[in-house]
Amino acid sequence: MVRAQEEEPKSHQVYDLMAFFYFHNMHYVYILFSQKLNKFYIGYTADLNQRIEYHQMALKGKFTAAANDWEVYITIECSSKKHALAIERYIKHMKSKKYIQNLKQFPEMKEKLLLRY
Repeated sequence: MVRAQEEEPKSHQVYDLMAFFYFHNMHYVYILFSQKLNKFYIGYTADLNQRIEYHQMALKGKFTAAANDWEVYITIECSSKKHALAIERYIKHMKSKKYIQNLKQFPEMKEKLLLRY
C-alpha cells in the first residue's frame, strides 16, 4: 500500500517564504552619472531596476530631471537597508567626484566600505 505523502504544515511554508525574502531581498547603493551635466547622483534602493526607471522618467523639479542620459556608474550590493543607508550617507558626505571615480577604478575600496559599515 502506498502511503500518501503528508503535506508540510503551512506555518513552515510561511517561514520558508519569509526566510527566502529576508536572505534574497538585497539593498543597493547606486551611483548614476550624467554626461550632459557631468554630475553624479547617489541613492539607495531595494529594487534597482525600478529605481533606475524612476530616474529616467523623473518629474520636473527633481534633481535627475535635469538630464535624460543617466547611466548606472556603480552599484554596491548590501546585506540590509541599514547597511546600504550607512554607505550611501558616507559617500554623500565625501562630496567628491574623485572619490566616486576611485570607487569604480579600485574595487578594493568598495570592499572596505562593505566591511566598515
